[in-house]
Amino acid sequence: MYPYNPFSADRIKPGVIPFRFPEDFSAERLWEKFLAHGRRGQIVGAHGSGKSTLLATLRRSEPWCDQRLEFLEVKSAGYSFLNCMWRLATIGRERIVLIDGLPLFTRWQQWLLIRLAIWRGLGILVTTHQDVGLPSIIQISPAWETVREIVRGLVLEANAVRRTAGLPPVEISLNEVESRFWHWRDNVRELFFELYDLYELRSCNHATGPAKPA
Repeated sequence: MYPYNPFSADRIKPGVIPFRFPEDFSAERLWEKFLAHGRRGQIVGAHGSGKSTLLATLRRSEPWCDQRLEFLEVKSAGYSFLNCMWRLATIGRERIVLIDGLPLFTRWQQWLLIRLAIWRGLGILVTTHQDVGLPSIIQISPAWETVREIVRGLVLEANAVRRTAGLPPVEISLNEVESRFWHWRDNVRELFFELYDLYELRSCNHATGPAKPA
């Protein structure tokens, strides 16, 4: 049994790797923008760009973590439209609702959820792929430099574990990572899926990639 793959789902799921904020952005800055827009906002980005990761990071960061947050995880927890409507209709008005995975609902259902939250005076922050009529507090587009450093850290950590097990390190070159990054561009999730397969293959074969590791 080989040591874990650094790109396995449990290693890269939202909340495990903290969100890397772009320059001039921080949890505090996003909170200020959220308040300036009347406790309403949307996090916009492509599939796999880090929207869920950002939301998970905000939930653990001040001043967000000091608020009364209601987290509705549509993607993983399987909240139905009716479940979400019920929660929005019954929770206290002081709550801030975080909805992860809003695009899984129809446009009409999205509109109803947002209208209900606003009508009840709730704070609302959603992740979405496109504008849903809420103020945008950030639009996510992963930078190559940021992804490069994340990949480098994951590979170094995994190879340290391999060395303690008496196994040779698995090398993934910078060029291999970069070419896949530009192929998938904003979809870092798909990039990690490809790197998982590449690392797994080389791990099992005790092979190494080209020089100049990531």
